[in-house]
Amino acid sequence: MNLPIKQLKKEAKKIALSPEEKSEGIRALRSYMVAHPVRDGVSSRHHGWSNQPNSIFKTMPILLVIALLVTGGASVAAESSLPGDVLYPVKINVTENVKSMLALSDESEAKLHSELAAKRIEEAEALAAESRLDADVRVKIEARFKAHADRVEARIEKLEKVDAAAAAELSANFETSLKAHERILEAFKNGEIDSLILKIKAKGDSVESDRIKVEAKVKTRADVQVAAENRMKEAEHKIAEVRAFIEKHDDDLNAESKAKIDARLSLAVQALNEGKAKLDAKAYGEAFVAFQRAHHIAQEAKLLLNAKFRFERSPKPSPSGSPSPKVSPSPSASPSVSASAQVQASTEVKTNSNSGSGSVNSETKIEIDLD
Repeated sequence: MNLPIKQLKKEAKKIALSPEEKSEGIRALRSYMVAHPVRDGVSSRHHGWSNQPNSIFKTMPILLVIALLVTGGASVAAESSLPGDVLYPVKINVTENVKSMLALSDESEAKLHSELAAKRIEEAEALAAESRLDADVRVKIEARFKAHADRVEARIEKLEKVDAAAAAELSANFETSLKAHERILEAFKNGEIDSLILKIKAKGDSVESDRIKVEAKVKTRADVQVAAENRMKEAEHKIAEVRAFIEKHDDDLNAESKAKIDARLSLAVQALNEGKAKLDAKAYGEAFVAFQRAHHIAQEAKLLLNAKFRFERSPKPSPSGSPSPKVSPSPSASPSVSASAQVQASTEVKTNSNSGSGSVNSETKIEIDLD
């Protein structure tokens, strides 16, 4: 999708870093260039830039700077940063702003901001696991979470008027994410978590109310049969996805966890079959709601399993026999670590919170309840 250059320029002018964030970003980019030099043939040009990092921001067109930040290694490293890390301002003020600019429809914008709202919660989870979540950081995370969540609701409300089925699905998916993370946060023993849980619960209840309202609207639409059939396929796909995920991580699950997750999937299948029966009976609106429920149960199971792998797993011994260093689900360094060290860690340590790789550097035992 191509964004008109005039609009891109106009929106780019709205993206601004504070002086402090600019300074941190420049130091991070400079460290990245030093740690990852270009080929020898252009080494003189590289050193010229690295010795004058401020010139990058003074002479380069803003669109070129954005392109470098969003598509380059620094942006990749920033994606895994947490509040307090040197590259975090690049992540939230540049990369995510550009993504928002490129989300041109209400549906795509709602999807993006539901993902960003979940990211803010995941950042709080990671910081709490590392005992780095204090009142100041928590307040900022809450504010950013609320901004994203409010934007999701606003876009869903607009979308409801033209595509109620899409609005219902987005509402259901967002509700699932919020309620799953609410449960995950309850596993942490951190005094700052309670306030965040309350805010997530309040937003989850609000989204649930929106979802029920828009589902009622879907039932009255002429295309409700198509909506139900599409949602059935999505529910089937999600259940299959979770089964494949369980099979992939079979060795990491004990008997109790397997029993609990199997029970959840059984409920999802039960809701799926209920929807199919309603579909056969031509009760398309009720079928749509049943498929929504099946998708919700399966997706929640996947999110809880991800959290279990992220926060409960212990690092395996290294080949030499010595314990491997513990790694946070989102590679980061404390604010006291140099930008060079952090960029190096961010680019060399590869963990995936979605696949459950990595473990948490925390002395507190964290147990994610799969019931």
